[in-house]
Amino acid sequence: MGTVASLAREIERGLRQRHPGLRKTLAKKLAPTIAAAIQTQTANTAQWATLLPIETERADMRLQWIARLLANPWLDCRVILEPLPRCWKVEAGAANLGFEAQREILDGVAGWLPAGAPVLLAADRVSPSGALFEWLQTHG
Repeated sequence: MGTVASLAREIERGLRQRHPGLRKTLAKKLAPTIAAAIQTQTANTAQWATLLPIETERADMRLQWIARLLANPWLDCRVILEPLPRCWKVEAGAANLGFEAQREILDGVAGWLPAGAPVLLAADRVSPSGALFEWLQTHG
């Protein structure tokens, strides 16, 4: 857990620097969760929970801790990630959000990039579609 804890400290420092108005409690909880996600390289919250550097009485409480954080109305991914080089979208619902949800993210990120910048699209739990490939070809 040392790696995740040290990464969490660095992430928290970056969050506070880029978002000085962010609630302290949110930054303190978000940082170790992001660190666990980076370390596990998955969107599987059960795997995050195994690495989360927090003290709990039972293992299942870690999953509850993550669920409460992700349901927090003050947590807005668009605001948190805007000045960072990554983007994600979390929504309750069907496993496949469809291309329109993907297009929203792609169009947003494309606006952040300078013309001609090389891009690697890496995604977890995305169902590729003809519309996605068409968008990628259109935008180079």
